Amino acid sequence: TMNDPDSRDLYLMAQEEVAELEQESERLEKAIKLELLPKDPLDDKNVMLEIRAGTGGDEASIWAGDLVRMDMKFGESQSWTCKLANTSEGTYGGYKEAILEVQGDR
Repeated sequence: TMNDPDSRDLYLMAQEEVAELEQESERLEKAIKLELLPKDPLDDKNVMLEIRAGTGGDEASIWAGDLVRMDMKFGESQSWTCKLANTSEGTYGGYKEAILEVQGDR
């Protein structure tokens, strides 16, 4: 019965295990869904990334500069090689246009 201390302990342990297994099940389901996605034949290719400032003058070039720095840091975090291939500098440390060459393994 539930009045028995051993039964209560066993019940509480089972509840904890069920919660842990449900979380693990959700994690595994997401991983399986990703693995089932079809592989793109271009996934292993290198990339030329072009970022251009839009309409907005100084603010647009600052935003483009922020995007360039963000993309380069992301590439570094993935152990990719990111080089600025061509730039047209804007104002205040931004870019009117920037072309990045990104190389590395997926």
